[in-house]
Amino acid sequence: MRRVKDERVIALSIFSLITLFLTFPVLLHLSSLVNGRPFEDAFESIWYLYWYKHALFDLHVSPLFQPDIFYPLGWDLRLAIFPPLYPFLLSPLTLLVGPVAAYNLTMIGSCIAAAYGMFLLVRSMSGNLWGGLLAGVAFAFYPQREVYLGGHLNFLLGSMWLPWMLYGMVRTVRSAERRTQWAAFTLISYALAVCGAWQFVFIGGVVLLIGILGYWLSAMRYDPKGWSRPLVIGLLAWGLIAGPLLWGALSVRNQIGEAAEFTFEEVDNTSVSIERLVVPSALNPLAWDLARRTFPLVNGQDGVAVLGYIPVLLSLLQLLKSRRFDADHQVGLMLIVTGVLLMLGTTLHFWGKPILLSLSPTTADRLRDIAQKAGLPQITSGQAVRIPGPVLFAYWLIPPFRSFRHFGRWGLVGSVGIGMLAGLGLTRMTDGVKGGLRTVVGGAALLLVVVEFNTQPLLALTSTAQMHRTVDDWLAARPEPGVIIEYPLGYTMHGQSLYYVLAHHQKIVHGYSQVFPAGYPEMLTVLNQWPEPATLNLLERIGVKYILVHSFEGDDFEDKQLPALVSVPRLRLIARFPTPIGRVKDIYLFELKVPSGGSTGASQ
Repeated sequence: MRRVKDERVIALSIFSLITLFLTFPVLLHLSSLVNGRPFEDAFESIWYLYWYKHALFDLHVSPLFQPDIFYPLGWDLRLAIFPPLYPFLLSPLTLLVGPVAAYNLTMIGSCIAAAYGMFLLVRSMSGNLWGGLLAGVAFAFYPQREVYLGGHLNFLLGSMWLPWMLYGMVRTVRSAERRTQWAAFTLISYALAVCGAWQFVFIGGVVLLIGILGYWLSAMRYDPKGWSRPLVIGLLAWGLIAGPLLWGALSVRNQIGEAAEFTFEEVDNTSVSIERLVVPSALNPLAWDLARRTFPLVNGQDGVAVLGYIPVLLSLLQLLKSRRFDADHQVGLMLIVTGVLLMLGTTLHFWGKPILLSLSPTTADRLRDIAQKAGLPQITSGQAVRIPGPVLFAYWLIPPFRSFRHFGRWGLVGSVGIGMLAGLGLTRMTDGVKGGLRTVVGGAALLLVVVEFNTQPLLALTSTAQMHRTVDDWLAARPEPGVIIEYPLGYTMHGQSLYYVLAHHQKIVHGYSQVFPAGYPEMLTVLNQWPEPATLNLLERIGVKYILVHSFEGDDFEDKQLPALVSVPRLRLIARFPTPIGRVKDIYLFELKVPSGGSTGASQ
């Protein structure tokens, strides 16, 4: 027991050091530096932390509805991309250290917790320190999770519970006297994963199902009565945590209807191209040129799909050399195969484009007729058809699944299996080695994984000082908060616009969400006609006074768009604010004039 405790301290220390290295120098600037670009989702997550703290401790209102985003409709946060539980639990920390520091500390802590959960899982299987350490790093810093270090705090929090779920399942089987506690722990871990991001209803559910098939099912056959109480209590614990949040989210989704679903093309475009499974991580500076020039990214974050060369080799070693294929091997292999298949998405892609098979005219017409009569998306194009992917029928048959995008996220399932088998593979390598040589072999393997998953020097660091806009100071100095909108919406409807609210304190007609509030898509149709009279009429009707228009480096805004806007009688140019943030060069502030009979009083 003393050795086990010592090894746990060693594991936590090593995971902390690796995390701090891979996120350096964030720890030195907790309140002023963020890993991510100015328009990344990191600033969206910071806004969530701020809003929950502000609503609970300053306004003393429910944080579940934000009336000043997507104004005048408001925003029901029960179906937001960041579910309510974690921002609520983190609100005291946010109150204590501020939203930026709270965000950074949570990001760092989630990596350590993910690695440590994986360590405990593999350590319980193998009894080997080095195998557990390598497994922890292989999962916590798998390239897709490293993408999330740039802003997807919700996915960091959700994914960190996946190995804890399996650890609870293993302990449930091996600790019959504490079966109830460990069953509850397993399902609580699943609930906490779901509370990180709604997609983990599916992602965590797949991991749970594979764990049940591999660990629980055989044990239940021998003692079915002994499993009744643990399962009932576990389900009750899951329901108490995740149930209210899921009920609220489903209520909002039903109100929104089909607007909460993505089109087939939107979903299909995020299917992971087959070649990305073998292309080195584009986040590693050593492979930067190769991964981005020879194998260009075509669909953003889902292009970072490789599971890691060293972990894959160790996993293959374990599978090929194992004399018995026990539950641990079965579960690990099922996780890998399932994760990889689901990453491939709704139709198969290569080099970022759908793979097409030629058909005869008769066959192509027949397939189109079948799809049309069944109300299914078309996968035929002329006399060619896309090859169906493993998720196509789930998209067709399960309506909630149509709200799932970015199939690279399924790699999280495979990365758990890779971590398990790679840890067991390193165990096999070190078990036959004695003394200091075992430390050398284990340490060398761990170092190789760290080198492969290295992201230093970080290429995207943004300080809060860089995010400062003088136009926000001008707006904040107005006597009363007003209503604003920022154009072009294709740029401003992202996470940074939520963050700017912390500075200017205005109500905003735009916002950022994968799922818009009910009625907003229709409103957006008119907003996108800017600066047509219909748009100006709508803006006037909902009380907009100031309109911020961005210009970007290399565009022709000053030569073409600005003169056209200045010539609009209902717009008055107030000032130009130089704003070198990301691609933005300047922000032009316009006042929307009130028609005759109203007041145009704007202070300069």
